[in-house]
Amino acid sequence: MFESEKKELDPSWDAFREKYKLHLDPQIPIQQSKIDSKKINGAVYKEQKHESKAKIIQRWWRERRQTDTLIPVNPRGIHSDEFHYVLNHQKIRKSINLSKQAQLLEALEHDLNWQSAIFQDPHLPYLATSLYAAARISLQQYASILERLQVLEVFKEISATYPILDEELNFTKEARNFLLRALNNCRYFNSLSEKALETFRLLIAKLPKLEQVFYLSKNVSEINGQGQLRFSYALSFVEAVLRCNKYILHMSRGVKDALGIARFGVTEYNRRYSAVWCD
Repeated sequence: MFESEKKELDPSWDAFREKYKLHLDPQIPIQQSKIDSKKINGAVYKEQKHESKAKIIQRWWRERRQTDTLIPVNPRGIHSDEFHYVLNHQKIRKSINLSKQAQLLEALEHDLNWQSAIFQDPHLPYLATSLYAAARISLQQYASILERLQVLEVFKEISATYPILDEELNFTKEARNFLLRALNNCRYFNSLSEKALETFRLLIAKLPKLEQVFYLSKNVSEINGQGQLRFSYALSFVEAVLRCNKYILHMSRGVKDALGIARFGVTEYNRRYSAVWCD
């Protein structure tokens, strides 16, 4: 990417993130007490006495972290402001499986089409919650995982997944044939201007690779009847999905945000996120 493109690109995402940044009250610092040597000596004795019990607990915890153990997310835990906002006092659980968390991080960084086995794991939403709660993935990545699972539940299958940009950061043939055509033929919005299309491209180029995709599913009218057909029309009205001939076109959450910014600008665009995964 040219340096001039980077300079033009960075402020757009920065301004978007700043818009949704929450400013909570600062944490109250913990007051430190004076050190008492007698108390320390007593504490050392007690620690030695209970050392074996502590080791048992530590061993138990290490073993659980290699299994699909689910634990509640602590709503008062030390999380980002954004996570507390998304959690919204809901009771959800997360997976503490360290091995699978590492697999998911690896797939999110290197997988280009959602083919890694970890994306088929039944504990995927709980693994994603753990990573997002620990600020190891972004809200866009977290939402993309949950929304793709929702697509599989509603639309039953995903026919194909395509990258939007090629190695030169230009639109791929599939993106031009499906995504851009659907955007320019949307009955509820005007076609993207040349400037908006360029903003769209540059914003996508800044996203993680796995966010730079769209995917197709069969038109739900072929699967679940007219009720679902009306549902897909409603979704297409707000560009949650796009209708493309016999297919329904779905965008990753990062691409949806890029489209909203390109179409309406940072000030006017308000992102729409699905509810966090609940038990």
